[in-house]
Amino acid sequence: MAAGWSGVGRIVRRVGVLECAAGTGFAALKLLYAARAVFGDGPAGLPCVIVGADTELYLESARAPLTSKALLAGIEPFGYPLFLKAVGSDWRIAVVVQTLVSIAAWSWLAWSVRVLVTHRTAAIVGGLGILATGLAASFQVYDVAISTESLSVSLLVATTAAAVGLRAGTTGRRVAVLLVFLGLAATMRDTNAVIALTVAAMAAVAIVFRRGEWRRLGAVAAVSLLIGLAALGSAQIGRRWYLQTVDTVAIRMVGDGNEGSERFLVARGLPMSPAVQELHDDFEGRYPELVARSPRFVPYLDWIDAEGRAAYLAYLVRHPGYVLGEPLAHADEMMLPDQGYLGVRFGCTIEVDPVTRRLGALGFAEVPAVAFVWTLLAALGIAGLAWRGVGAQRASARLVVLLGFTAVPHLLAVYHGDALELGRHSLGVAAQFRVVTWLATAVLIEVALARRGQSVGAMPTGHEAPVPPKPQ
Repeated sequence: MAAGWSGVGRIVRRVGVLECAAGTGFAALKLLYAARAVFGDGPAGLPCVIVGADTELYLESARAPLTSKALLAGIEPFGYPLFLKAVGSDWRIAVVVQTLVSIAAWSWLAWSVRVLVTHRTAAIVGGLGILATGLAASFQVYDVAISTESLSVSLLVATTAAAVGLRAGTTGRRVAVLLVFLGLAATMRDTNAVIALTVAAMAAVAIVFRRGEWRRLGAVAAVSLLIGLAALGSAQIGRRWYLQTVDTVAIRMVGDGNEGSERFLVARGLPMSPAVQELHDDFEGRYPELVARSPRFVPYLDWIDAEGRAAYLAYLVRHPGYVLGEPLAHADEMMLPDQGYLGVRFGCTIEVDPVTRRLGALGFAEVPAVAFVWTLLAALGIAGLAWRGVGAQRASARLVVLLGFTAVPHLLAVYHGDALELGRHSLGVAAQFRVVTWLATAVLIEVALARRGQSVGAMPTGHEAPVPPKPQ
């Protein structure tokens, strides 16, 4: 027993009392929330977890054989159905595992801040901010949902932590860990594949500037490209683009205020009719008729199947202002998705407790004006440091900039890929931007402290300059 307490004491001394207390509190709040769901009284004797329209689709895919098309290239990305198969489709086990993965991912990223900065104050601010972000209601509610969002966000956070770890050295093991988590994230949501393709493009460009590392960068580019193409290939075979194109064209491309895009699509065969206008005016109300292929919607559905996707992509290619401007116009909805209502939406009340909600609101910066100003200042500061900084701080700033850059194509893919439930679909984007903002903030705090000549206890991170031996 004494040896056990001695081991705990060594960990506390190494990590820090404040850091250990914060990590323990973070895990406790996550586990308590999960316990309320697992041991709660839901409908029909089930646990009090959140289920949605896609839950049955995931469960149906999970029942398919392991090597079947229905699982690997079915109606949903195969990562979450495979997870459900692994836990025997037991909702209680699924919630517990999702919560533990979430705790591990956010804690890993919070600890990884120490690789970017050497000042303890900067590391504490960045780490605590990231842990608080992980408690945001927008993320918390999905830990107790039978849906892909919790694992998708957790794997994106873990991928970011693995990428930050490269600051301590691009060893083969660290690169392999990054690629593993990148691949796992791509199996959860089709839009996550865009991140893999972005990484592939960045690695390919980096070969030009770092020719001495062409083998490793080439391997990263090749594996990332394979991950992205495999995920998109699964989506293509499973026709997961079809319904998303149906709703996006009807909601955003036709009807009042969309005359330009409507003319563009009509010139490419869109059978514009009162039925399509009804979809624009009340898509959710007409959805049952749509999926039942009511005769008045058949011409529109057949056009989407034959030509609609190509026509929609052609419009996006020819209108870059629309591609970039529309997501910015919906930035609040994408960067600050409020998912608290889901706790009561499907008949089971699992409200986030006041302590967790306040801490999460602090980390996530849920006031739109505050979030916008903070993100803008952090982006400008870190970009300036990446351009004109020196030494280790410049290297850390450049890594943060690259992490932020991977979120931009992801944002565009999420917005233009589906017009329904934008807040839910944007959770991964929101997580990326917020954690990158916290990482940028930590680096900028370190720069500010260094310029003021303050010494706040540098921590070994593995990338400091070697200290010459004292003369004898």
